[in-house]
Amino acid sequence: SADGGVHYKNLHAALVARNYRVGAILLDAINWIPQSRPRIFVIAVSREIEIPSALLDVQPNWLHSDAIVRAAEGLQDWLWWSLPKPLSRKLNLSDVVERDAPVDGPEATRRNLSMIPKKHRDYIAASTLDVFPGYKRTRATGQMLELRFDGVAGCLRTPEGGSSRQVLVIRHGTGLKTRLLTARETARLMGAPDTYKLPGSYNDGYRAMGDAVAVPVVKWLARYLLAPLAATKDLHEKAKA
Repeated sequence: SADGGVHYKNLHAALVARNYRVGAILLDAINWIPQSRPRIFVIAVSREIEIPSALLDVQPNWLHSDAIVRAAEGLQDWLWWSLPKPLSRKLNLSDVVERDAPVDGPEATRRNLSMIPKKHRDYIAASTLDVFPGYKRTRATGQMLELRFDGVAGCLRTPEGGSSRQVLVIRHGTGLKTRLLTARETARLMGAPDTYKLPGSYNDGYRAMGDAVAVPVVKWLARYLLAPLAATKDLHEKAKA
């Protein structure tokens, strides 16, 4: 959507010039795992391939945000991809938290809790949740720790800079504790199993997950779109042979 969609239009034109038909979709990991992570996927297919009608729609559907619809206006060889909606997400953030992970010391905890806006402190008091994720943001009144209250983590980022690390506020007995997300928690929030070996240091693991694509999202995309397209391509190539 940046600059009126001109960057996407340039990408689209370049793919069309290379004999592709193209469609973009928006998939948010929140449909599968407890992380808000909307991402655009651009799928291009050779004009020589006959795309099964079941994979296409005649109009925008749940995969297409308003920004995508605006970007698609007037584009040559645009495709409205069609995928089934995923089932309801079963996991919340509290289900992936490592309960035995070390928490911040008293001073760091007090500092973090002091940055929580009053409205958010009131939300904590009224909530039945026991884990609240948030990011530190600089506002006109100073640095604030702004939290979520929907059982979902914010979008993971790479670990450069203090404000890019997601903080957890955890209800602990009658009080509150704070700490950063662990590297293993970031992996779980990307849909990686606990058997997945994290690389190197904490920052290495955090960076690997912050730069990654959520596993269940691409698994869904592969199952319902890429695999059928690949099968069609194989048939096309056999027919040519």
